[in-house]
Amino acid sequence: MQKSISESAVRRQAKRRGWMLIKFRGRNPDVHRYGIFKLSDVQTDGLVLMNDELNSYGCDLEKCAEYIS
Repeated sequence: MQKSISESAVRRQAKRRGWMLIKFRGRNPDVHRYGIFKLSDVQTDGLVLMNDELNSYGCDLEKCAEYIS
């Protein structure tokens, strides 16, 4: 059984590394980007993690948490 990951916990982990977790702001669940994230470096405003094999915009929360840890 996989452990549930909270968005706030991943945000805190990212902040400790100097990154920011950004969630796609669209509110329509039918859009393919709905509920996905990307990681950005706070200092350089550059992308740390933007996409995986499935999404062109970003990754799901679990993938971001895995990348951070």
